[in-house]
Amino acid sequence: LLYISERYAELVEYVKKLPIQKTPLNDNQTIIYSDALYRLGEYEQAINSLKSLSESYPIDEKYFLLALYNKRLGNIDNMATYLDNLISNYPNSEYFKLAKLQVQILK
Repeated sequence: LLYISERYAELVEYVKKLPIQKTPLNDNQTIIYSDALYRLGEYEQAINSLKSLSESYPIDEKYFLLALYNKRLGNIDNMATYLDNLISNYPNSEYFKLAKLQVQILK
């Protein structure tokens, strides 16, 4: 509910107080938490959170989000690497065209 009502700071504080070792976030919760961090300008923490997604989470989406978060940090080399990996390895991804557009913007 905190996310839906755009109360991102409260959501981040709530998650930080959770005993994560006992109840780790699932992938959907991790995406929501990462986005809340991103919206608060906590890009490094958002990137670290995304990197904790499970192996079963769609890698193309993960790469795209990591590219966008790195862009906000000014890490253009990292951004380009994630976009290139997405474009090279996931040509049927729904993020493929968006990734190609982002690469064109970089040029």
